Amino acid sequence: MDVTTRRPTRLELLDRLLLIVAEHSGHQIDSLTPSSRLVRDLGIDSLDMIELMKSVEETFRISLPSADEVNDPVYTSIFTKADFNISDFADLVFMQWDTEPPIGPRKWWTQKSPPASTSHAPFSQLDGKHEPKDNSQLYTPLGRNDCGFESSRRNTDGMNCILIPGEDVTFRDGTKAVEDFFIDSEPVSTTAYARFLNSISSIAAETESLWFALPEWDKRGIHLPIERNEDGEWKPRKGVETWPMMLVSWYGANAYTLWANGEDWKSFHEESPFLPDAREFEYAARGKEYSPFPNGTASPTPQEANLSRLEFGRQYELTELPITAVNTLQGLSPFGLRHMVGNVWHWCRNWHDENNQVRAEKGGSWVGPVQLGRCDFTRGRIPAAKGRCLGFRCARPQ
Repeated sequence: MDVTTRRPTRLELLDRLLLIVAEHSGHQIDSLTPSSRLVRDLGIDSLDMIELMKSVEETFRISLPSADEVNDPVYTSIFTKADFNISDFADLVFMQWDTEPPIGPRKWWTQKSPPASTSHAPFSQLDGKHEPKDNSQLYTPLGRNDCGFESSRRNTDGMNCILIPGEDVTFRDGTKAVEDFFIDSEPVSTTAYARFLNSISSIAAETESLWFALPEWDKRGIHLPIERNEDGEWKPRKGVETWPMMLVSWYGANAYTLWANGEDWKSFHEESPFLPDAREFEYAARGKEYSPFPNGTASPTPQEANLSRLEFGRQYELTELPITAVNTLQGLSPFGLRHMVGNVWHWCRNWHDENNQVRAEKGGSWVGPVQLGRCDFTRGRIPAAKGRCLGFRCARPQ
């Protein structure tokens, strides 16, 4: 039945869309229903979604809302609706039926990977297992960093933390007071996350699944960057020891931040002050004066930030993913922070929606276009979501 040359019935469209989703998600068509949720049930992340949207555009000869338009409310709703399902997707396609397909491939879908930056800061994050000592300091002062801001070393994981001074900060919706806070100089690495897992008591399989583990049917399992060795010790997989920890949920990120800051990680279901708030993240990324990017209005070059490097249709092995090390000098902020723009999205502690269903995320990633890396752009995902372009860093009040 040709549904691409005439407006289909909604049932015809839904049947065709179920086939497309099955192909891209790796699920059997018989296991899918219109109410199957793309993120919560099928494990679809940003990379899957981009490929799925392109396939839908080509199949139905329509134009879906573009990720190039960061303020497009329809595109944003795909990520911010907690239970966005196949039926919702069918409604979106139905609404877009009279649109023209994109003329040629979208530029950022065909972006070729630029040469990787060869400039790095020293990698300070620790491996192994943390052995707490009585009366030991959680933080060791390090003096001022190269940008002139106070820094300290967190002794649980070796992370360098930068003190961001309190200011009246200009945002798109006005000037807001932001209090002093510390924030990690770079995303938490696979090495540090493995150290966290080795340092806490063994956790239930259900907790592992909530934090980072994937079911056998999830094709993203080949990209999980940590594994257990024969002795039961967690280790980064070979070749990704300095990569940001990815495929980690908000719960898994929150648990780490509690442990790293000397608190009880078992409270990971509850909001804590150890992930940055979205406003804190934006301020730390570009400074007190409003600007879309850390260097002002100019979009960062491929060497300055790891954005828009997805090669559509390519089947990546783990070490082929165009992710750069956490200590690479990219996505730099005026405070000396790395990867505040690009590489991986960052979980934030606050809710992104009025119904408290999705948590905020900031910073953009290697998958999406440059516009999504704008300092003033925020989107959200359900806290159980895991993505190959989603990581985190810690923050804490002074």
